[in-house]
Amino acid sequence: CLLPYPSSYFLRPDPSTPTGLRVNYGADALPANIAGKHIDPTDLNTLDGFSPGPVVLSLFPDTGYPVDLGASGVATHVEYPRSLEANHPTVLLAASSGKRVPHFAEMDEQIADVARKALIIRPGVRLDDASRYLVAIRNLVDTQGTPIRPRLAFRALRDAVATAELAAACGAACAAAIDARRAVFEDVFTRLGTAGVPRASLLLAWRSVMQSGPRLRQ
Repeated sequence: CLLPYPSSYFLRPDPSTPTGLRVNYGADALPANIAGKHIDPTDLNTLDGFSPGPVVLSLFPDTGYPVDLGASGVATHVEYPRSLEANHPTVLLAASSGKRVPHFAEMDEQIADVARKALIIRPGVRLDDASRYLVAIRNLVDTQGTPIRPRLAFRALRDAVATAELAAACGAACAAAIDARRAVFEDVFTRLGTAGVPRASLLLAWRSVMQSGPRLRQ
């Protein structure tokens, strides 16, 4: 699963690129057609980050009902400035400066299935090349008014759940995979906290890196 997208999870170190990174999609990571054939990631894996004009995607299906962005107080396409308010539920900011980026959010109206109905964040400006950004989402409710809760993996990172406790809940392999991401997320939580976004409020957060330019890099 590519979600949340775009995420630094799909980047690998590469000192030969301007960002020091390179996209690293596996052979079966991208969507498949009706014949089961996945999109070939070869060309995308030449890039040193993601598009600076991204569509930011996440998924919150666990209550069985879609997220209600209106009831959650999320800015619409005619309310860009409101997305910069301190308590706004969705946050997009530059990691180095903590500067917030204006944006709006919408639900994917082409899909009714809550298990596939993405929350879409659309930045109001082009993001900077070769720059790192953080995404944070908090305080959402579904269409029944039920608060959305974070999933186990993210909750374990956010709340610093001990490895032994985590292994008992989801298995040793799961715990090891989460442990491997702890350092990355501690950096994310620290930077968000400095920008006034407390980690305890988070339903989901992640970081991403924009590519250094439009040209494919061999």
